[in-house]
Amino acid sequence: PRFFSEEHAKALGKQIEHYLSTSEQKDMSVCFHGGEPLLAGFERIQNYLRLIPSYLKEGQSLKFSIQTNGTLLN
Repeated sequence: PRFFSEEHAKALGKQIEHYLSTSEQKDMSVCFHGGEPLLAGFERIQNYLRLIPSYLKEGQSLKFSIQTNGTLLN
């Protein structure tokens, strides 16, 4: 698919929560990269930033970063 789907974002959120619950770690980082992630558009990226961490439990945290060539920054 051209973009990471909402279903995949939900599955990622669940998988991260499961991993953090079953490991000694309490935080994780996710980096959007590959091709040009900004092509997904502001609304889609904003949705990922809300949706993925919504599955975390209290005491768990998630940090996001993005690797971009900056062409689409405004």
